[in-house]
Amino acid sequence: DGLIRMEVHPELSTGQVKLQGGFTLPEKDVTQVTTNVMIRDGATVIIGGLMRNYYAFAALCVPTGAAALVFSVACNSFVQLGVEPQMRGRILALYFMAFMGGYHGRTLGASEITSSYRYRRRFGHFSNRAHFVPFPYCYRCPYDKKFETCEYYCVNQVERLFETEYNSFWDPKEKEPEFVAFYVEPVQATGGYVIPPPEYFSRLQKILNERKILLVDDEIQMGFFRTGSFWAIEHFAVKPNIVVFGKAMTNGLNPISGLWAQEALISPEKFPPGSTHSTFSSNPLGTAAALATLEWIEQQDYEKKVAESGAYFLQQLRDLKNRHATIGDVSGLGLALRIEVTKPDRFTPDKALADRIFEAGLAGGIPTFRGPMGLVLDVGGYYKNVFTLAPSLEITRDEIDLGIELLDCLFTQCSTHKG
Repeated sequence: DGLIRMEVHPELSTGQVKLQGGFTLPEKDVTQVTTNVMIRDGATVIIGGLMRNYYAFAALCVPTGAAALVFSVACNSFVQLGVEPQMRGRILALYFMAFMGGYHGRTLGASEITSSYRYRRRFGHFSNRAHFVPFPYCYRCPYDKKFETCEYYCVNQVERLFETEYNSFWDPKEKEPEFVAFYVEPVQATGGYVIPPPEYFSRLQKILNERKILLVDDEIQMGFFRTGSFWAIEHFAVKPNIVVFGKAMTNGLNPISGLWAQEALISPEKFPPGSTHSTFSSNPLGTAAALATLEWIEQQDYEKKVAESGAYFLQQLRDLKNRHATIGDVSGLGLALRIEVTKPDRFTPDKALADRIFEAGLAGGIPTFRGPMGLVLDVGGYYKNVFTLAPSLEITRDEIDLGIELLDCLFTQCSTHKG
C-alpha cells in the first residue's frame, strides 16, 4: 500500500521539522559558500549573499541594533550555547525559567530546560533544572479558567513570583532575579502543537524586561515558515534577545544549527575568542545546503502559501471534528496543526484510541478514492493523545483532502472497533 506522509517523528526521518518543502535543492558549488563565510575560532558567522539578506529580514522579530550569529552542527549544542552568553556578567543569576511541556533537547545542558524528568534522571546530581511554569494551554487550562473571562490569569501568576522576596526568586535590594533567562517555544512542539493566546507573549515579555530576564526563542521546530512566518515568534509581536534555530534550515540534507543573539550578549568582550568551538561547526556541506534552501525559500511566497494552505487544512479538521465525538480539539497556526484525541466527552484524553489510529494507519489498507493506502502520523502531547500534523509546505488541496479522507476512515474504524 502507498503511504501518505502527514508527519513523522523529527528524530527518525526528514519529517516536519527537518524537511519543510517537497522540493529538490539546486546544485551548489562549495567554493561559492566559502566566499560567503568568515571563520573565527571554530564558529562561523555567515556575512555574505543571501544569508545576510535573510537575517536582515528576520531582524524584524529581534531587538533593534547589531546582532551576531554563530553556527554549529547539533541543535542541542546551540540550546546549550544559548546558556553561556547570558551568564557572562551575571555571576549570581545562574538559573532559568521554562515551560511545562517544553522540549529543548536531551543533552546535559538542554535537559535542564526540557520539562521531562526522564531526560535529566540519568545525569543525576550533574544536572540542574529550570523553574517550570504552566504553558498557556487554554484547552486544558492548568488553572481551570476559561479564556473568555480569565484576563490572562496564567501571566499574572508569573508576575506574582517576583512580588516579594519571600516567593524565593527576587532580591529587592539588588533588584535582581534568580533567573537569567526564560526559554520558550512560540508554539509548543513536542507538547502537542499548543498555540498560546495572542497577547500572552507580549504580556510575558513586559514582566521579563522589568525583571532583567532575557527571552530566548527556540525556533528549531517552528522556524522557516512552518507557521506562516519566518519565525513563529513573529505572530506574537515580541522581540526575543536570543533565537536558536536549525533542522529545517538545510531541508533535512545536512545537520546544522545556529544561534542569533544581540551583540551586547555575544560581543568579543562578553564572549571572547575561544569561548566555544565545534569540530564540524559551519561545515561546507551544511552551509551550502542552508544557502541553497534559503535561496529556494526566497523564490517562494510561503507567507501567503502557508497561511492559505493552513487555513484550508484547519477548516477541514474542524469539519472532521464535527463528525467525530472522539476529537476534543483541533487548532493550527500555518501548517503546524493538531488533533486532540479524547473520550466522547471531548475532553478526557484517550491515548489508547490515538495508539489504535496510529497503528491502523501504519498497517495500511485504508480505502480511498485512489485505492488502498496507509497514513503515517506522529503522536505527541502531554498525554500522548495528540496527532501533530506538519506536512510539506508545498502540500496541495488535493493532498489535504486525501489526508482528511484517511483520517475520517481511521477515526470511524478505530472508534467503533477496539480490538
